[in-house]
Amino acid sequence: MKKAIFAIIVSVLIASGGTAMSATGSEWMEDFKAAKARATLEGKDMLLNFSGSDWCGWCIKLKKEVFSQPGFLKKAGKNYVLVELDYPQRTKQPARIKEQNQKLVKTYGVIGFPTVLVTDARGRVYARAGYIAGGPEKFMSYLEKVRKSKVEGYALIARAEKTRGLEKARLLDQAVDVMSESKMEIDPEIIGQIKKLDKNNEAGLKAKYEVREGLGKIMQETGQTGDYYKALKDLDGLIASVQSPNLKQYIYFVKAKICLLGMKDKEAGLENLKIAERIAPNTEESKQLSKMIKQLETME
Repeated sequence: MKKAIFAIIVSVLIASGGTAMSATGSEWMEDFKAAKARATLEGKDMLLNFSGSDWCGWCIKLKKEVFSQPGFLKKAGKNYVLVELDYPQRTKQPARIKEQNQKLVKTYGVIGFPTVLVTDARGRVYARAGYIAGGPEKFMSYLEKVRKSKVEGYALIARAEKTRGLEKARLLDQAVDVMSESKMEIDPEIIGQIKKLDKNNEAGLKAKYEVREGLGKIMQETGQTGDYYKALKDLDGLIASVQSPNLKQYIYFVKAKICLLGMKDKEAGLENLKIAERIAPNTEESKQLSKMIKQLETME
């Protein structure tokens, strides 16, 4: 009975258009707590648009091309509660909303606008985007892709929770791979569980994620310093620390990308791609590497 009464109260608040809906009276809400309540009640996820509505050119463009379009609002509204978190420079906001938004920008680590976060009803992020060219259809295609990956990934996680040991680790690893394909954000706790469950590296998963973490640190540092030579040296150190041919193959591929895209060194890039191809020749990745090598060799 109490749950039913709560649901009715939340429904009334959402439908009232007062504090729950945005000041414009559109389908976009501005009250984050009310949006979470609505998402929970309706079994939906949330789409959070961090925007600078009266000064950010790309924010204005995104709203005009996508977020204000009736077709997008209708389709997106089926699966998402839409939330606009605005940071205007000239437009006045209620003090409560302004304070809320200042907290949320820190909570979610937003450093640029527009930033679009896709979350579950509890506000946990599983995808992050910015301006996407191509209008409503392209943006909906992106949302459908990440939602599909979320559903598949979460299903694997649910299966994993019913198992133990290495079987659980393997299912969680599959979930991570599925979600990573759509560049979804992965809960660090899941990675921690995998490493703990495979603490002796029997399934090769502990090494896999330690390499990923090592790569992440190297690439982050390289992004800050621009020191490609140090990055290549650090990657060589990482290669020496792993036994798996598949992992070594991937690291050589990363080296090739740095040479080709960062250093503009085609010869070094090709050399690393060829090494990567030879290390694990029977993988699907090796076939893709072979195609890349042929394409690069035909380019002037």
